[in-house]
Amino acid sequence: MKKSINRNQIRFLIALLLSSALLSFSLTKIYAIDLPSNSGETKIVDANFSGGTEVSKSTTDGNKLFGTIGSISVNPSLTSASGTYSLKSGQLSSFLANVPKIECLDFTSLGSSTCTNSTTLPEYVKTNGMISVCGPTGCYNKGHFEIDPQNNPSDTLYGIQISTTSNFSSDIYYINGITYTPVLPQNRSINDYKTEAEWEGELFNIRGLKPDTTYYIRATALHGDFTETIPGPSTSASTSIIFVEFDIDIGKTQESDSSAPHLISLLLPPTHPRSASNSIWKDISTNSVVGFNLTNHGEYGSLYKSPTESIPSVNGDLELISDGYGIQNHYSTQEYHSSSGNGDLGEISTSTNYSNSDYNVGAVSTSANTIYSSNKPVLNGRTGTYVKGKSSIETVAGEYSETITFILLLNN
Repeated sequence: MKKSINRNQIRFLIALLLSSALLSFSLTKIYAIDLPSNSGETKIVDANFSGGTEVSKSTTDGNKLFGTIGSISVNPSLTSASGTYSLKSGQLSSFLANVPKIECLDFTSLGSSTCTNSTTLPEYVKTNGMISVCGPTGCYNKGHFEIDPQNNPSDTLYGIQISTTSNFSSDIYYINGITYTPVLPQNRSINDYKTEAEWEGELFNIRGLKPDTTYYIRATALHGDFTETIPGPSTSASTSIIFVEFDIDIGKTQESDSSAPHLISLLLPPTHPRSASNSIWKDISTNSVVGFNLTNHGEYGSLYKSPTESIPSVNGDLELISDGYGIQNHYSTQEYHSSSGNGDLGEISTSTNYSNSDYNVGAVSTSANTIYSSNKPVLNGRTGTYVKGKSSIETVAGEYSETITFILLLNN
């Protein structure tokens, strides 16, 4: 079984031969309309009435304001309240929104997204889940949500609340409509209210989150001035950890699996370059949004026997020099990368010195050199690296060795 580590070492042994849903009603505030009296009709907005059944408050002139919480039928009869005030149904359909729900919240889906009914998500996200855009284990600092509008008109605006507490008793933020990051309530503006289509048209419509954290979100609806609903029910999901996996195997094929210590041997007859019979295979996976760099360096910068007997590591064509050794990529693959059409992850790139063919190799020096990299997350990456060398007729026969260290670094 492979395990996740951040460095591996390989020791070479060289032998040199001289010869070879809600409760069925929407919770909305209802307006009161002043019937004709001294100066015509005046619209009075509900003045902080408490929830529940009918509530009335006296005004300074002896009249009463009437408010209620709940819904009324599409064409109710005129309802008398008190004094000279009553309700008119025409205001309801024009201004009041229904309390919305959150359809889905997805950070870490594998196989298929929890937002399977989405009309805006790329098909590969709906089919393969968030790992196809965030890498193994999913997203650790961003995600996607969708809204259940509860039959509100398409131009209804929605504000999104987010918290790490399930009852929103503290730590309440709003999602900024431009940056899609949480902002304090006092810093929100009308720009933080967007239509369902505008929210859902953004793949990562919630950002700036903490890894390995459970978040709760809920929505309010706004359809006209002073008509914002109470928040709807919340939905929760947890962000991923920051994940990295690196494993080394030694073998002839990409299916090779081996355990440390990792040893590889190379037989070098004089004057003829050769490749080791086994390759160095590396598994690489990470959900780092900015990808990784894989470096290599050697203990000696050469195949070493003694201070006066060594074969240098070089950048270049071994057929054109008397002696030297180096490494060379010959295989690289990964899943759900952008050009595959089934995801938007990164591809593993090979640095120039290590991407040549034949006996043109890259050096393993005492300082670190990048051999593989990506600027995006990578899922199930696998690379294969040859070890190639050449000795001269003057090279003293014997065992030469080098220790190569590979280090996987996440980009900043």
